[in-house]
Amino acid sequence: MRFIGCKEKLLDFIGDFVRQKDIKFKTFCDLFAGTGSVAKYFKRLGYKIISNDLLYFSYVLQKVYIEQNQYPKFIELIKYLGIDTFNEGLFISENQDAKSVINYLNNIEGIEDFIYNNYSPEGTQNQPNVRKYFTGSNAKKIDAIREKIEEWKGKGLLNEQEYFFLLCSLIESVPFVSNISGTYAAFLKEWDKRAFKTLTLETPEIIKSNEINEVFNINGLSLLDQIEEIDVLYLDPPYNERQYTPNYHILETIAKWDKPYIKGVTGMRPYEEQKSEFCNSMTGLKALEEIIKKNNFKHLILSYNDEGIIPEKEILGLFNKYGKVELVELDYQRYKSNSNGERKEKVKERMYYFVPLDQKKGTKELIRLTSTEIRKNENFLPLSSNNKTINDNLFPSDNLIIPNKSKTSIENKLNDLSGPEWLYFLNSVEVTHYPTNGSDGFAHYLRKKHPSPKPPQLMKKFIDFFTKENQNVLDPFMGVGGTLIACSLSNRNGIGIDLSSEYINIYRLVCKELGIKEQISIVGNSLQIDELLEKDTVVDFILTDPPYGEMLSKKRTGQRKKKTGEAVATPFTDYEVDLGNMDRDCFLESLKDVIQKSMKYLKPKGYIAIFVKDLQPKNRDHNMLHCLVTNKLLEIPNLSFRGYKIWYDATQKLYPFGYPHAFVANQFHQFILIFRKEK
Repeated sequence: MRFIGCKEKLLDFIGDFVRQKDIKFKTFCDLFAGTGSVAKYFKRLGYKIISNDLLYFSYVLQKVYIEQNQYPKFIELIKYLGIDTFNEGLFISENQDAKSVINYLNNIEGIEDFIYNNYSPEGTQNQPNVRKYFTGSNAKKIDAIREKIEEWKGKGLLNEQEYFFLLCSLIESVPFVSNISGTYAAFLKEWDKRAFKTLTLETPEIIKSNEINEVFNINGLSLLDQIEEIDVLYLDPPYNERQYTPNYHILETIAKWDKPYIKGVTGMRPYEEQKSEFCNSMTGLKALEEIIKKNNFKHLILSYNDEGIIPEKEILGLFNKYGKVELVELDYQRYKSNSNGERKEKVKERMYYFVPLDQKKGTKELIRLTSTEIRKNENFLPLSSNNKTINDNLFPSDNLIIPNKSKTSIENKLNDLSGPEWLYFLNSVEVTHYPTNGSDGFAHYLRKKHPSPKPPQLMKKFIDFFTKENQNVLDPFMGVGGTLIACSLSNRNGIGIDLSSEYINIYRLVCKELGIKEQISIVGNSLQIDELLEKDTVVDFILTDPPYGEMLSKKRTGQRKKKTGEAVATPFTDYEVDLGNMDRDCFLESLKDVIQKSMKYLKPKGYIAIFVKDLQPKNRDHNMLHCLVTNKLLEIPNLSFRGYKIWYDATQKLYPFGYPHAFVANQFHQFILIFRKEK
């Protein structure tokens, strides 16, 4: 969901910061939860979560993502509707019942009610203000689904968990058919193409947890009066004078379904009771002091950026009055919601870490310390081995500011990362939970037409480590452009090649959908790369995911066939020259040929990262493709193998392969092999 101040893109920064501080805690309280992205992040890590927001639609989302630990069963409703949820096979999906109800709602007929009559051009054509938030058909569908949910609740067919689950699904789907630039403070004069999509509900993801998590919909100060002790209190308050309720008034109305009196061009609902003190610099600073004086937390983390209305010196002065504070910053690119792909200058996200005086005695104040000062203080070396010293090669210069300062040593010729950011990338296992829905899915509904689309967020991590800003990245097997999308997100220049014009057209469509810069994409055979690139082309990094035919070009068996009844192969293309359609020996030789030819354009000491997934062992063949690929590529002169990272996609579902007769592993991980051109 598009949401002002959403921290989805900063979760790694926040998580790394908490790990770096080596904070020991069990309870995490998010006082201004918004869409709940930060609370969800820490719920996945196993902590007890307390989350809160003044907005009711935010509360609805949290009632599902934070409070619920298992999918609702809809026993009474399914019985009432006569839905058959039978699923072929021994093992039934745990969200099958929920999916059946969601599917039922997606197929009901629209009606003319509050949303249609007040926020569609057809419904408001005879009113003083004609509003274009939704097409008439989508507005009627929103009305029908919302009325149906309320009807089921009134008949006692939904328990609380099921009621909020369906509301959450509706609220999450509405922004994807809204004719807005990012918020509901105004509608667009001309129709955005997304508004013509048909409203389609998706099944919300339930994050498993053993904790009893709590969510609230009250003023944050009032909530702190109800909680005795919090380990980590996280604050992400509004940064400017614009109240949040006007920006999301339609979602608030859909959530409450109170059909309020509305007024003005945009059909605004009353929001006097939902104003935040933090939308004024004076009252915001006073509210922050009240929070500190509650003193019912061990650690406080405040997220606030450099465009916030409360000055940095005022915040630091307040924290220093009651305890010790550290400040870290991160530069990140911010896109305007109606930017048409144009970047705005970088914004600094500031993270204030505060410890009350009675919680950490003798703590030295750490504000923008240099690496030399860090070395002198062993209490602040959680990143080092045995907390004794930090490798001088990691922090080679006092130009590096840590913790997590986004300033780089002048001796760092590889990337723009700080020391801690560099260090965290060196973890050999990359565990991700990337969503496929919403803005963070990066138009996955389009990209999934490729058999193996890679998450742009993951590709971005590699690009950020192996290149500097404005450098060049080559992907000789670009597919639907995961690498090139990541280049746009990281302000790098990308060149992609693929045999399939269909995949490249999908990539270009995704760029338009996301409003990002379109990189260079070439339809062609990378085996003939010398005919596709200019002779003077120089790239700084090669990142690619070659097509592995043994996985997708053969007929399916096992669980896939049991569940769908389909055994058809899903090759990348039908071209004979596609590596994905070659036998193993030809594939390895062709991959070697492509990499060797691509190296002509790679700068000396430039890196190559290649995704590889192993196959299941068969007979006496171990099928460890990452070994075979490594050995084959090491036949290339001037190329060295530098190691690998393992990517584990934790969103994949376990299947009972071999049950109940034999061990057959779920292979969820992929290897990313790292090579370097030495000269």
